[in-house]
Amino acid sequence: MTGKDICKRAAEWASYKYWYGAKGEIATVTLAKRLQSENPSVWTAAYYNKAIKDVDGKTRVGDCSGLVCHAYNIGDISSYSIHSKYPVWAGPIRDGMILWRKGHVGIYDQGKVHELKGIDYDYQCKPYKASEWASVHYSTKVDYMSHGYDVGWHCDMNTGRWWYQYSTADDGFYKNRIVRINSKYYAFDKDGWMCSGSAKILTDENGEIIGVEHC
Repeated sequence: MTGKDICKRAAEWASYKYWYGAKGEIATVTLAKRLQSENPSVWTAAYYNKAIKDVDGKTRVGDCSGLVCHAYNIGDISSYSIHSKYPVWAGPIRDGMILWRKGHVGIYDQGKVHELKGIDYDYQCKPYKASEWASVHYSTKVDYMSHGYDVGWHCDMNTGRWWYQYSTADDGFYKNRIVRINSKYYAFDKDGWMCSGSAKILTDENGEIIGVEHC
């Protein structure tokens, strides 16, 4: 399993509503009553009345740890157990890694976070802010280095810089060249970032483009 696989599995819950204690089931009155009896401090009368509006015979429900467990294809465990199960990561964060803070978990994905945040928010995929999380966790069984990015434009949410992936291979992005994409020309530096300002085009003695400088 790769980090990209985990991100895709997390996104499968994009239509789910948040019910504390739910793990992907279809929302029913019976389920709501069971969860209320199991978690009375959370499932107050007001919480129950709000949740029951999701019952329509087809909507599925879950919570934050349920989303992470689904993404990692493991049995259902709590956010605290996830924190205990997986070691802390100290390097640059990678797609598919688990974000944790007390009482909550999410999945990192290209500068954003997949999460089921609460009954007032349901599923969200919003920009990642390091200050909102206490730690990052990983699995030794997951390949986080194989990105497998989709073909097309991608943006680094931390820097705001863009690159263009022309194949799903890890190194399948344009770099150090001028490229025509959808009838427009773009310059990419030696690291693959799109030049947002003026660029100096380097040519050989025959006038062929050999590189790009001064993005």
